[in-house]
Amino acid sequence: MRVLNWAASPKDVLETAVDCLQHHGLVAFPTDTLYGLGVDALSNKAVRRLFRAKRRPLEGALPILVSDIQQATTLAKNMTDLALMLGSRYWPGALTIVTERTRGFRSLALGGGDSVALRVPNHDIPLALIRALGRPITGTSANRSGQAPPRTAADVAEQLDGDIDLVIDGGPTPISVESTVVDLRSDVPRLLREGAISREKLESSMGLRFETGER
Repeated sequence: MRVLNWAASPKDVLETAVDCLQHHGLVAFPTDTLYGLGVDALSNKAVRRLFRAKRRPLEGALPILVSDIQQATTLAKNMTDLALMLGSRYWPGALTIVTERTRGFRSLALGGGDSVALRVPNHDIPLALIRALGRPITGTSANRSGQAPPRTAADVAEQLDGDIDLVIDGGPTPISVESTVVDLRSDVPRLLREGAISREKLESSMGLRFETGER
């Protein structure tokens, strides 16, 4: 496993990381919430490697990071008015939106389901990776399942050394709290996880109420 310092040479690190992703590699990187573990979301070979590295069953769907709302609409079957409003207000940022996937978006990262969890991170490094790769990447936390979420490159190395290819050291993450997850697959919006964006802030900013828990 290589650890590369982003600040030392952003262009070179980006080229190395994108080449790694193009060859089914696993790359850890800082986001606005925690360090994420990314692979090309369209590479099932890479996704399998990711599940093995995290010691996570294939049935567990992974969040997908996109560069903007426009890219999100290519993966989401129906970006409702509410989804677009939330995305416009909180993206880039610490909000993950769960919706139905498009028929053409197939990936082991979806855990065999028909839904997709999308986020636009508010951090230059993952956004640069997505744009340079030209495809969405996974955004699951760069840790073993059930272990402490990583906020530094050292945290990632401690847990995943030997199982991933590259860590981009971009310093400690600014929030160090998981994203908030909302489910918009039905007419009743649901809050699946309260994270960096509080329920109170979401409800007051959007003028609505979220149900709690899975459907």
